[in-house]
Amino acid sequence: MTWDKKKALAGCGAVLLLASCIIVVREPPNSSEPPVKGEFEKTVPFEPEGSISLENRAGTIEIAGWERNEVEIIAEGVAGEGDDGPSPDIRLGEEASSLWIRPGEESGLDGNSFLNYVLCVPHAVDLREIRNEKGNIFLRNIYGKAAIDLDRGDVRVANYSGGITIAVARGSVDAEVLDLREGDEIRITVTSGDIMIRLQDAASARLTALAPNGRVSSEFDMGTPLPASEVSATLGTGPGAFIRLEALDGDIAVRKTD
Repeated sequence: MTWDKKKALAGCGAVLLLASCIIVVREPPNSSEPPVKGEFEKTVPFEPEGSISLENRAGTIEIAGWERNEVEIIAEGVAGEGDDGPSPDIRLGEEASSLWIRPGEESGLDGNSFLNYVLCVPHAVDLREIRNEKGNIFLRNIYGKAAIDLDRGDVRVANYSGGITIAVARGSVDAEVLDLREGDEIRITVTSGDIMIRLQDAASARLTALAPNGRVSSEFDMGTPLPASEVSATLGTGPGAFIRLEALDGDIAVRKTD
């Protein structure tokens, strides 16, 4: 993201910068960085608790909550070595209380080129389908629902509350889920890679963790010796939320959030 664009993210950008430990904001480009092909920016009215779907093929997706009843969409096309680079040909669709975002036919996502997205959304939102083939996905300051599907890359979630489903083929997941309520469902599956979930000390949940080719560790009392390859436990007073973690080829860590 260019320096001018960073300054343009006055509201949501401040949130992203505060998360510098997990969200990388690039400094002004120099001669060694891939050239920026172009940028797309649009703000649309959007009521809280509406649904958003976003599809990307290569690049980073950053989504942060803010106080406004609107969605700000910024997309940056970046050329890889030897590529002309993608144009930010972004298609939007609005139906009732839903919004979908996807690259158009002219985006030219070939070779090593990619599109980076930054979305500022109302805190209460249904991220119905966030789909990326290659790249990282970051969520912060959101409560509601979310479904994330990623082929290759890492998922980082901070200050999130509500039900969430995350599926990663190759990569890792680090998710902080707060204010668990009865009926919330947290489902995280990684085919090849590790899972870390961060919960509050007073969290109440039924938790199942499966790591057939790895191990499960926890800072909570699971009522069984750890590490182990499979754990089922009740946290807190129960029944609370439902949590299922599955790392087919990796480790699972259950931690207490700061």
